[in-house]
Amino acid sequence: MNTTRRTVLQVLRESAEPLSIAQVAEAVGVHVNTVRFHLDALIGTGQVEQVRTAPSGPGRPATRLRAVAAMDRTGPRTYLPLAQLLLDDVASAPRPRERARRAGRRWGRQLAERVYADPTDAVDGLLEALDELQFAPHHSESGDIELRHCPFLELAAPSGGLVCAIHLGLMQGVLEGTDTDVRVERLDPFVRPVRRSVVVAMLMALAASLVSFAREISAELVAEGVESAAEVVALRQLGVSCGQGFGLGRPGPMTSRTTMPLTSGCEDSRN
Repeated sequence: MNTTRRTVLQVLRESAEPLSIAQVAEAVGVHVNTVRFHLDALIGTGQVEQVRTAPSGPGRPATRLRAVAAMDRTGPRTYLPLAQLLLDDVASAPRPRERARRAGRRWGRQLAERVYADPTDAVDGLLEALDELQFAPHHSESGDIELRHCPFLELAAPSGGLVCAIHLGLMQGVLEGTDTDVRVERLDPFVRPVRRSVVVAMLMALAASLVSFAREISAELVAEGVESAAEVVALRQLGVSCGQGFGLGRPGPMTSRTTMPLTSGCEDSRN
């Protein structure tokens, strides 16, 4: 909160009686228009209210202001400890995952009352509910719904699957709010593993770029940590002529060669 606005609010809180704008401005030591600006903001957040006081003479009752006797609704929120406490309670009960899923279904049925208030496709309604909850859902061509963001990620991993069980129940509960035959049978948590072939292709592309760069600057490129015959073949195909590693030689005396040729074009720098 702005420093001046905080001071305005503090002046009203410490006053036993409602104050006029002029009185607040005098106490804070700023212009009346400045105080009026901050008072409008405080009234908007529900921290200050206007009151009518009995007139001391002819005319309309004077409008004064006072701080609302309530908690500051603009303050920071810290729900994480509370959520962790509730999860710990669920985890200590019998059949915790089933209990978590039932809680999620109750949550989902409550959302369904609003999502399907107007005629809506079942899957579209589910996607709308998940999007509002910040799950960033994506309906893939295969028919799967991918949740690309978890708003409870800090709790998901250490909860032993309870948060994911709640999410599964949530989606099931939303769909129970309509007469569709569509059902959510399971939730596969976290990111799908990357296929090994994808990783190999990425590494080969990176190696090819390094070979090309070495040629441009006329540098000798030596492959480190060559472990197998397959790696030797792949490096030769990329145009790498020198390498070292367990796949090219076994441990030996310090006087032995440390760089082995992958092709006949590689020459040890000590020869």
